[in-house]
Amino acid sequence: MEENKRPQYKDKSQLLNKCEQQLFSKLREAAPKLVILSQVSMSQLFDITGAKGFLQVGEIGRKSVDFLICREDTSIMLAIELNGPMHDKPSQKIGDKKKKDALEEAGIPLIIIKPDAIPDVDGLRKILAQHIVARTKHEATKNGTIPLKSNDHATKPLKVEEQSQKYGVVIGNTSNSCKHCGSNNLEVNFARSYYFRCIECNKNTSIKALCPTCNRSEKTRKQKNNFFTECAHCNTSKLFHSNA
Repeated sequence: MEENKRPQYKDKSQLLNKCEQQLFSKLREAAPKLVILSQVSMSQLFDITGAKGFLQVGEIGRKSVDFLICREDTSIMLAIELNGPMHDKPSQKIGDKKKKDALEEAGIPLIIIKPDAIPDVDGLRKILAQHIVARTKHEATKNGTIPLKSNDHATKPLKVEEQSQKYGVVIGNTSNSCKHCGSNNLEVNFARSYYFRCIECNKNTSIKALCPTCNRSEKTRKQKNNFFTECAHCNTSKLFHSNA
């Protein structure tokens, strides 16, 4: 009679811990048109050819990033690390620096977030938008598709919004959530001024937006079911909400 052997391998059940799940959920909301991958080996992020290439990557290739953000065609945009207290240890800092330096050399932006300071969705949008522009400019420079001139349009603040909006990362100071219950199930109404009405609790939240470039107050403009915040000084317009 064969003895019942204990299994050598046991499934982990959950790939992500609670903090990672929280960040993953917010990333999906902040960047709906981007692909979010988790626990990706760094050996998959670099162009490695032949035995020499594998030796060159060495130890760093056995490390992983917590989240990798890609376009829909899986081209790499940026990496995110969720670093808890253990990353404050001297030995861990050495490994973290090697990881950061390798990603930086490859032109892949790295965002480091603390578990006890995970930004809200609007905060994540702003962080992602800046790094999306950095990655896009790196790709364009590498491919020789844009000249690096001081008056080049890519250096203007509006470029952040243009690049990020292509991937559903709409930035601005307008928080699309109910201040009473926190729900995102909202519609924009008008009575003297535009405001959010919460579908869940039926309470109102005022719409106040500041231009991220000049910090002046923005006006709200309606176009059918779409609502935009606009800065007359900077001549910018951003979609921030669409009524169902």
